[in-house]
Amino acid sequence: MKNNYFEFHAPTKILAGFDALDNLLFELEVLHCKNPLIITDYGVKQAGLLKLVEKILFEQNINYHLFDNVPPDSSLETVKDVANQFKMYQCDCLIAVGGGSVIDTAKGANIAISYNENDLIKLAGADRLDKKTKPLIVIPTTSGTGSEATLVAVISDEKRGVKLPFASNFLLPDVAILDARMTETLPPKLTAATAMDALTHAIEAYLCLQKNPISDSFSITAIKLISQNLLKVIEKPKDKYLRLNLAVASTCAGIAFSNSMVGIIHAIGHSVGAVSKVPHGIAMAILLPHGIEFYLQNKKEDIGNLLLFLSDENSFISSQDKSGDTIKIIKDLLKTLNEKTGLPITLKEAGVKKEDFNKIAELSLNDGAITFSPVYADKNNILQLLNEAYE
Repeated sequence: MKNNYFEFHAPTKILAGFDALDNLLFELEVLHCKNPLIITDYGVKQAGLLKLVEKILFEQNINYHLFDNVPPDSSLETVKDVANQFKMYQCDCLIAVGGGSVIDTAKGANIAISYNENDLIKLAGADRLDKKTKPLIVIPTTSGTGSEATLVAVISDEKRGVKLPFASNFLLPDVAILDARMTETLPPKLTAATAMDALTHAIEAYLCLQKNPISDSFSITAIKLISQNLLKVIEKPKDKYLRLNLAVASTCAGIAFSNSMVGIIHAIGHSVGAVSKVPHGIAMAILLPHGIEFYLQNKKEDIGNLLLFLSDENSFISSQDKSGDTIKIIKDLLKTLNEKTGLPITLKEAGVKKEDFNKIAELSLNDGAITFSPVYADKNNILQLLNEAYE
């Protein structure tokens, strides 16, 4: 927190529970939505998760349309396709059913629709939007991105080989529905990757320059829930209590970093994704311990405090090197997840090539997230971090 002043904004209505989807119809009525466009991907549809949403709409005679072709990495072309379908069928709201790519696609399409703009590059960046967009309801099927409660979206510009960031309070969804049934079929590796994404959100939010007491409370809650439930849910993937806890953790982490922002870990992670096509959650898992080590020079006490949230009070009190033990716990967690799920924990395992490091570093320096890093980073710092994370 700087100069004894901070701002906190979290207007998204959150519905969470084992049958939270049952409230979808009421939320559509509140938002005056009668002709929604559902946005999803092939995997969600194949897993049968879309049927839970469609059943509710069908039983209440709600007319809706479907776009189910979102790719694993959201792109400008997909955003244009969604916007065109929305206009073609004269829809009045968006329902995103999926993970981060689906949700970001919905946010991007919402910009294109609301501003009648085909070239989204004109609106990329922070606070470029100046009016309310169409109603957006988000139903996450992963527990990681937190995009259901954030003011950001990241969309790939495949022609230029970069990821475009968008940040505005007008991108915050109106409603987020966390239903435990929606993540029950998530495979172990994807469960691990998305949870590590959420953990990285929470930890960077707790360490970055724009942190504040309220965002800290959301970060701490997320860190505790992930540390207490992640390994358990790998063993018991159908446990609805564990699944709901991770879903809530993801949302808490999203609220935290939406207000406090993230830092160098995300800046590099975005660039690794753009250049080497590494899924964001995997990039976050690989980079997290190395990024924390980089932050030690300015944030040793805060990193040490993380030990209490990642372990327990006895471990915290007895530790002679709290910051070192924090990093050890995270590395041990990653090693366990690698053994149990096959989650890559080095850039080499993830298919990143050393010859791309220079391009990744240059992109990272121009990523907006680096602005909020608690430790200044130049190109050499980033290259060093990439080499440390390589193997």
